[in-house]
Amino acid sequence: MPPLVAKYGGDVLYATCWFFFLRIWFAKPPVQVVVLYAFIVCAIIEVLELVQAPWMKKLQHTPPLGLILGYGFNWSDMVCYAVGALIGWGIGAVIEKPGLDPIP
Repeated sequence: MPPLVAKYGGDVLYATCWFFFLRIWFAKPPVQVVVLYAFIVCAIIEVLELVQAPWMKKLQHTPPLGLILGYGFNWSDMVCYAVGALIGWGIGAVIEKPGLDPIP
């Protein structure tokens, strides 16, 4: 893989996955709102990485929560989350096609 994709691709994909997860649960709001939700969720999780409490460290070292919570705060991750959420927006816009209401 190219170095840029190897370094930042996981964070971009993480935010895109959050977009689709939230879109499944929040089908009524416009796609733009879900993009904002996805970015906010990712940003909150990233800020939680700053917590150095023993209980948080314990949670970070369990297999499922370690993948969700991450291990260290990086400002560059915020940019990756924005890009990932926007990629989700683009894919969602193509899938949903304007004018079609999935829930009447």
